[in-house]
Order: sequence, then structure tokens, then C-alpha cells
Amino acid sequence: MATWEEEVEGMAIREQEEGMAAREEHNLLHTVLIREADMAAREEEEVKEGMAAQEHNLLHTALIREADMAAREEHKLLHTVLIRHHFPSRSQFEILFDPLYGLSLYIIFIIYLYYLIIT
Repeated sequence: MATWEEEVEGMAIREQEEGMAAREEHNLLHTVLIREADMAAREEEEVKEGMAAQEHNLLHTALIREADMAAREEHKLLHTVLIRHHFPSRSQFEILFDPLYGLSLYIIFIIYLYYLIIT
């Protein structure tokens, strides 16, 4: 049979082993939690990077469309300028308010009235 001192010593050793096992389990739990938190942070960072890349691509698409529309509008304006340069024509508004044209219409109208009165 074991003496009282041996039993106390055995209990102390068991308590020490249990304490070490509890600390080891505690440390393992911390390690697992830290790894999970790290993985979650990495996944969140990847999601953020993906969203940033998608936003970047959308911005590029919008800028390209805007530049394309501006280029098309500029192209149309250039065609309009070239057509007006090669085929100058005056609008009805310009013709009606041109003094020389108005005077010539007035003279033609007077001659026409004179012709109607004579005949």
C-alpha cells in the first residue's frame, strides 16, 4: 500500500498532468481560433479584392462607352462640317432675313403686281 506522502505526490503529479493537458488543449483551441480568424480575414480580403476588381472593370467599361459615344458625336459633327463646307446652303431663316434677298423678293413682288395691274 502507498503511503500518504506517495498518494499526495501522485495526486500532485496527476493534477500537474491534467493542468498541462488543459493548457495544451487551451493552446490548441487558441491556435484553431486564430487560424479560422486568419482564413476568414483572407476570404474577406479576397472578396473585397474581387469586388474592387469588378468595380474597376465597370468603371473602365463606362469610360470606354463614354469615350466611344463622344468619338461618334465628334465624327458626326465632322461630317456635318464637311458637308456644309462642300455643299453650302442657307437655312430658310437666313434667306428670309438676308437684306439683299429680301430686297430682291420685294422688287420681284412689285414687278409682279405691276404686271397684274397692266394686264
